[in-house]
Amino acid sequence: MSLTVLEATKLDTFNSFRLVAGHRGLDKIVEKVGILDWEFIKKIEEGPENISDFIEGEFVLSSLLFAKDKPELIIEAVKYLAESHVSGLAIKNIYYTELPDEVISYANEKSLPVFIFHTAYFEDIITETMDKIRSINNSNLLESKVDLLINKNLNKTVIRDIALELNSSFKELFIVVYAKGKKQISESNILNQVELIRKDRTFRQNDTIIKYHDGLLFIATFESLEPSLFTSKTKSLLRSLRIDSEEYFIGISNIHSSLGELGMGINESLFAEKSGEMFKNQLNYFKDIGIFSVLIPSAGINGSETFMSR
Repeated sequence: MSLTVLEATKLDTFNSFRLVAGHRGLDKIVEKVGILDWEFIKKIEEGPENISDFIEGEFVLSSLLFAKDKPELIIEAVKYLAESHVSGLAIKNIYYTELPDEVISYANEKSLPVFIFHTAYFEDIITETMDKIRSINNSNLLESKVDLLINKNLNKTVIRDIALELNSSFKELFIVVYAKGKKQISESNILNQVELIRKDRTFRQNDTIIKYHDGLLFIATFESLEPSLFTSKTKSLLRSLRIDSEEYFIGISNIHSSLGELGMGINESLFAEKSGEMFKNQLNYFKDIGIFSVLIPSAGINGSETFMSR
């Protein structure tokens, strides 16, 4: 998952942004945010070889101060930005509320998104956008660790080490819940949901929730858990996460007493959820999915990939 220009426009600081050109480039990836300032005019005069400030994937902010009395410089700036393969340009309407037709036409030709905005501060835009990029990068890293746990034949010591990389506060006893929306939910919305859950003051530090593919993967760990309380405890956890079983297919693993079995537990939750999708059951415990609870483990971790792809 990456932050596209389109997804960036959904951030709070982008509320006043108005797209004026380059709509075909809204799927470009935003890697960082930069500022095009008054020094640009000096660099133009010195020659194009001196303009090396911007990189591919950079989203550029500017007030166009350098072109305050020289609107012809705007097209020069936009050309340089397009040649640098930046992901977009946002202009604060201090000096210009509209852009020359030549600029609009060129940006459309190059599929370079250009916005005009008025209320947001550069610092706030940069902070929120970079926070979002870091959040996405962290989510991608966590997903890759989960992939490693379930798709590789690792020994229990290595699995336990990876588990503690996910959360150093994990206890040994755990259950895993995987919830996938019955309706398609965008990756961005899933990630937003994860962030909201993590920020809730009731969320426990010895638990972890991450976006995993197109669902929510929740690992709950405990000092102890009576087997007789397993069902009531999982339902309580779902309520605390505000996961409505009417809106999700939910898979729940068995209780495991060692983090060295985390890969197995994650697979159990994934297969229980997949069984729920197949048979239209909302809440699915791995221990109750019948023949699949025998066939899936016997297939091994590598065999799980084949089953999940069906």
